[in-house]
Amino acid sequence: MDMKIADTMEEVGLSIPVERTLGECSGGQQARLLLAYALIQKPDILLLDEPTNNLDADGIGNLISFLLMYEKTVIVISHDAEFLNMFTDGVLYLNVQTHAVEQYRGNYDDVLEQIAKQIEKEKMLNARMEKEIKDKKEKVNFFANK
Repeated sequence: MDMKIADTMEEVGLSIPVERTLGECSGGQQARLLLAYALIQKPDILLLDEPTNNLDADGIGNLISFLLMYEKTVIVISHDAEFLNMFTDGVLYLNVQTHAVEQYRGNYDDVLEQIAKQIEKEKMLNARMEKEIKDKKEKVNFFANK
């Protein structure tokens, strides 16, 4: 078991004594320990919520390296676009209008571009539909006044 712990801690780029308590660790070390704790359980899906919080540049670099090498599914929730662009190949987007989850391919910036194009198409469609409604109302009013 000790070897498994040592291997997992190395995998997340953490080298601290195993006797150290969580309270004695820095925020970045705590984040890495929590990741190691999750990994030692060998999950099929790893969910990371704002994983760059409390990490310095080296910690973020180690996390990116880990994510690029990790062979299973990882779902990351983050507001850090630069971080997401380093390893993302798909994005799930919660559409606040439809309450539907939409899936996009590409890195975060690619997905933002795709979503912007989709929104523009929807605006054009809505404008066309509004014009049709207005035209139909004008025809109805025209014939109603005859």
